[in-house]
Amino acid sequence: MSVNGDLSDLEEMPEEVEVEVQAIDRGEQLRETGDTGGSVRKQMTIVDGKFFTYIAELSNNKKTVATCKKCEPRAVYISGAPLVSSNFIKHLKIKHGNEAVAEYTAYLKARKENVKGDSRKHRPKVNLNQADMGALISKFVVSAQIPFRAVEDPNFIKIFKELHIESYGLKVPSRFMVVKTIDKMFQKNNETLTNILRETDYVCATADIWSGKKRSFLGVTVHWFENNYERKSAAIACRRFKNAHTYIKIADLLSVIFAEFGLNTKKVVAVVTDNGSNFVAAFKKFGIKRIALQFEDPYVLPNDSVRDETVDTFSSGSESDDEVEQALRNDMCEEGVPHGMNDLACLPNHIRCCSHTLNLCAAADVKKLLSSNPAFGSQHRLIMSKCSELWHCASRPKSAEVIHEVLGHTLSGPGVTRWNSLFDSLNQVSGIRNKCSHLCRALKIKTQQCLSDGDFDYIDEYIECSKPLAMLLDLLQGEQHVYFGDVIPSLFSLRRKLRTLVEKDQQYCGPLAQNYLNSVETRFKEFFEFSTPIAQTGAVAAFAHPSIKKRWLKHVTNGYHDGLLRMFTAAVVEEMTVPSSETSASTVDESPRASILKFCDLDDNGPVSSGPDLKTSAQQQILNYFMDNSKDLTLLDKFATIKTVFLKTNVILPSSAPVERLFSFATMTNAPKSNRLSDKNFESRVILKANGFKF
Repeated sequence: MSVNGDLSDLEEMPEEVEVEVQAIDRGEQLRETGDTGGSVRKQMTIVDGKFFTYIAELSNNKKTVATCKKCEPRAVYISGAPLVSSNFIKHLKIKHGNEAVAEYTAYLKARKENVKGDSRKHRPKVNLNQADMGALISKFVVSAQIPFRAVEDPNFIKIFKELHIESYGLKVPSRFMVVKTIDKMFQKNNETLTNILRETDYVCATADIWSGKKRSFLGVTVHWFENNYERKSAAIACRRFKNAHTYIKIADLLSVIFAEFGLNTKKVVAVVTDNGSNFVAAFKKFGIKRIALQFEDPYVLPNDSVRDETVDTFSSGSESDDEVEQALRNDMCEEGVPHGMNDLACLPNHIRCCSHTLNLCAAADVKKLLSSNPAFGSQHRLIMSKCSELWHCASRPKSAEVIHEVLGHTLSGPGVTRWNSLFDSLNQVSGIRNKCSHLCRALKIKTQQCLSDGDFDYIDEYIECSKPLAMLLDLLQGEQHVYFGDVIPSLFSLRRKLRTLVEKDQQYCGPLAQNYLNSVETRFKEFFEFSTPIAQTGAVAAFAHPSIKKRWLKHVTNGYHDGLLRMFTAAVVEEMTVPSSETSASTVDESPRASILKFCDLDDNGPVSSGPDLKTSAQQQILNYFMDNSKDLTLLDKFATIKTVFLKTNVILPSSAPVERLFSFATMTNAPKSNRLSDKNFESRVILKANGFKF
């Protein structure tokens, strides 16, 4: 402290003065003052001009200088540390007595009350009731995936107490109120989705089973088009699946879920699942026997008549038809025939996930190759073991730090169930070729376990041969901009790319490229030969998409062209025969001439033509559609019938990836901190989280 004038000899203060100064100092307020430079700086209330006058010219960031008002007309300068009022209060105590200190204390208290009063006057109005606050906190609990009991944590409640929410008539809801609120949100979500789906003509669903530590759940998602051709998606179920995952129970539970949302076999165009034998058996036994998209017309491909129409899915997959039949027999023996089997509603059309089938081509079929080709298999396993050593090091904290120091990034190991994660991991390993030897020395990996130049050459060839498969697998897992019409053109493109790789002189991975080609041609044979209603639906979907049309036909054998175009014509003709619901009562002719015109079949609102005239009309519309150069979906607005065909066929997703993304939320919700959730609460939290409270 430095003091000029009468206080120049002041050095220390009595102990009782120090205590009083500290007590007052804790209640000190700050105010903003302008300095000579025009900037704004924080200052204390005590130097606001009532007791001391702040001297900006003598003050800086290291000290605050002011003159005492009570010592006037003498100029007594008091200085102190910035934002510390103790020196100024000491001056009042020593020179002007306890009365001056009491006067300052009263002034400080009055200032505080005025500030609080002003804040209350200017406090913004909150248009929030208790129900709204409960909804906000409930959304936070679901979105953050925290336990219900978190809302009763003392520190969580303290946040709102410090905000004085009780002054607004609000309080923190209890865990029971949060559970009740989330249950209401879940009911509203289901009601809204039911109303939306009721007004939707065509819906695609995906389904799969997920098993946690102690429970299993059946997940179902639905997908449809809005009026602007935007695809909308929603999760409708994450239902507890008890006991064995048999085809009868799958069929029963799916029927219950679809019935709850008013979905039938006419509205649900297809259900996309993986290649599991239980799903295949469920749809084979209880699925509809006629594909909803199978067009009854004499213009279909001639080979269709020889096919068993009870089979409505891929002819090849992870399980053969014999295995499916065996699964059917086993389940029948174990469970018998349920009493309600005859009353069980039919399931919709079934489509196997194309991404899962591609995953089988790259994983299961390559595994067979490694066993049948010992030379290639031993080399592949040796190199994978060396890569695994790096991935194992990346999973340990200390070695992971070494990897980051050497490479500037870490290494990601492959997942267990997804082959494309192996492709991505190998692609990352390929990029560290120049630093690999230094990395192995830093990690103290044995020389025989280090990747050599020849090993990197093998990895590069593996990546080159696998890239077309990996790219298509990732693309087909999309949701917003992927359509069923993309399947056949992309498969033909994949086959061309694989044939090019087979013809190329490969030093290491020639057998791998050939195996990929054989596997794709076998597992997707029906799509290459258009031998099933599902494959034919894929062709119609490709024709009906403005960005595809018939440009893909140049890659198809000429012998199929006429049959495919006739099939597309049949699809358009079938939609033309459906009576239009767009004619309103106001457009009906009520004039006296209407009766005679109707009798003469001259009424414009009468039945549509049929036979050759209808086919000619469809062909003319298709011709105009193909001749239009536009590739935008809005082109469909000019061709109402083709638009209907597009909506019916392209609403189907090529992959069941959306339901797998639903299970990612289930995995997080099933964490140890929430593993006591009831089945109902578990489903409501997962569904609301997946749908993002949009419904």
